[in-house]
Amino acid sequence: MMMRNLLAIAAIFLFVNSVWADADSDKLLNQLAARSQSIQSLEGVFEQQKTIAVLPMPLSSSGRFSFEQDKEVVWGALVPVESRMTVATGGIRLDDASGADKTPAQVKQAGTEIVAKIFMGVIAGELDSLKDYFTLSATGTTGDWKILLKPRSENLAAYINDIELSGGEFTEQLNISEANGDKTYIVFATQKVVRKPAAKPE
Repeated sequence: MMMRNLLAIAAIFLFVNSVWADADSDKLLNQLAARSQSIQSLEGVFEQQKTIAVLPMPLSSSGRFSFEQDKEVVWGALVPVESRMTVATGGIRLDDASGADKTPAQVKQAGTEIVAKIFMGVIAGELDSLKDYFTLSATGTTGDWKILLKPRSENLAAYINDIELSGGEFTEQLNISEANGDKTYIVFATQKVVRKPAAKPE
């Protein structure tokens, strides 16, 4: 699961300081962040491929995801095993196919709300929530962009080399390169989006 290493270092995130975006990409990052804030909710499907350095073949899974602004991300794997992960600002819950809570005790400990915030930031493109933990650099345009996230602290870099997001109107691809050689590649297809009502002129 893409959250495995992040969950293991949840406590590390608690003392990471804020960061400013590189000047050359600051304008694009601001544009993308503003656009993400206009989204109330979205739904779609994903396909994930996990390459583990010690295994000869990658592990594949697929399913559905949904996001509701300021509330939660629901990550529902359907193949090969049905499971559900709900990521909210207060933490993470893992359910099996029957809906039974299978969240490990360590996931429920203090600090997982930070990991939840990062996960929601990656999935929903909420860039402001990511700047506390990574340096961000963006290239391209608002219709065809890439964002590279590099860990700020040595402790975080011991687990993650970098995270690359790319997309157009929404995040379409996610690449996570871990320090141990493992890699996670996810393709998203957004199928439904609800935007916040436009502010009425005074």
